[in-house]
Amino acid sequence: MDGNTYTWTLKNLPFRETEMGSPELFGTSPMLAVDYQPPAGVNDPPAFKGWPDVSRWLTAIAEPQAEITPEMAAKVRELTAGAGTEYDKIRALGHYVQKVRYVEIAMDLAHNGGVRPHPAGQVFTKQYGDCKDKANLLRAMLKSAGIQSYPVLIYSGDRTFVKKEWASPSQFNHMILAVQVTDATKTPTVLATPAGRLLIFDPTDDKTPMGDLPYYEQGSYALICAGAKGDIAQMPVIAPDANVLTKTIHAALDPAGKLTASLTIESQGQAARSERRKHDVSPEQYKTEMERSLDFYVKTAAIGRIEAHDAFELNLFTANLDFESANYAQIMQQRLLIFNPSIIPPAARHYPTEQTREQPIVLDSRLFRQRVSVKLPDGFTVDEMPAAFHAETPFAKFSIAYRQEAGQIIVDEELRTEAVTLPASDYPKVKKFFDNVFGANNQNAVLVKN
Repeated sequence: MDGNTYTWTLKNLPFRETEMGSPELFGTSPMLAVDYQPPAGVNDPPAFKGWPDVSRWLTAIAEPQAEITPEMAAKVRELTAGAGTEYDKIRALGHYVQKVRYVEIAMDLAHNGGVRPHPAGQVFTKQYGDCKDKANLLRAMLKSAGIQSYPVLIYSGDRTFVKKEWASPSQFNHMILAVQVTDATKTPTVLATPAGRLLIFDPTDDKTPMGDLPYYEQGSYALICAGAKGDIAQMPVIAPDANVLTKTIHAALDPAGKLTASLTIESQGQAARSERRKHDVSPEQYKTEMERSLDFYVKTAAIGRIEAHDAFELNLFTANLDFESANYAQIMQQRLLIFNPSIIPPAARHYPTEQTREQPIVLDSRLFRQRVSVKLPDGFTVDEMPAAFHAETPFAKFSIAYRQEAGQIIVDEELRTEAVTLPASDYPKVKKFFDNVFGANNQNAVLVKN
């Protein structure tokens, strides 16, 4: 300390490698947070003693910006005319705001421009805005429909980032919305809070419909800005059963080892969001992406027909495609065919070998299911079958089973992971589990020519 100047110094910080499945480096690096109190009578900049203070401050800034114009009110009546329930009204308005273009224009940052949304009427007229503008527009339109809602400050990109012990708006980089709902609205994204039952929704993410939440926001600490009732709250975590990727493969081998197959991909929740993002660029690019992904596991894979259907409101995405691989099975001694009947591995990470692990491991809530049936070529029978495998830990479960049935090999597998953040010391357990998953999936079957 030198007079009224304080200096904090932290030296010899080690270099930190980026580690697979870890939080952002910025969020796990040492941080200095300073709370101060200005002299009596000075309110700008404000001082926050707790999260309710931050809530009151942001509420006062945002509240005047959510005024309703006659044009907005007319649009609200149009959009909700056929809505039979409270949830239908909210969903119709939310989907409309999701289609408003995202454009960020930062102005007047010295006077709260970074957190003050543009007037809702202005955003409605111009049909563009950033996250706080879109949240504010939806808030105004909901108010026109008689539904209360509150801005929510959140950090987008890392659910472990926000430190709830430090009451500061500086921890957030994104704004979403909390909509007050009655008991009639039941969805996994509803929270019970001092401000009431609140449905959490991100109107900026146009790939995630109402009733779901982007995976990188689930479990995050966020600030519900509801005046004196506002406080920090942990966002909902969607169960794996609502975030499902299911693959069904019907395939056939010929005596020369050629594989001909049809693949159906059915995805729900954030799995659907992932497929939706790939497809929405362009159907041609989606085909290229699928071909590249397939070719990584099925060498020389070529896709023929491909179709996709997006049921956005139901948060379902389906794709069907045909593909073939000329040399999928390896021919040995002119009488053996050796191949992997699973064809495609589970949707999971291959964790590398690390001598030391410095950072936590972040897993998401996911459920992967796959069924494969491979028709055997005429004149061949099974000589060796892969072994079944089952593994279960507090953070994940996996099972795979192989069987013969009517001239086919059938494979059923399931991988379930929970949304957890594990300490670095658990890395050997995580790596061993997923190594076993991929090992069990990558077993070969041997066919012999009669």
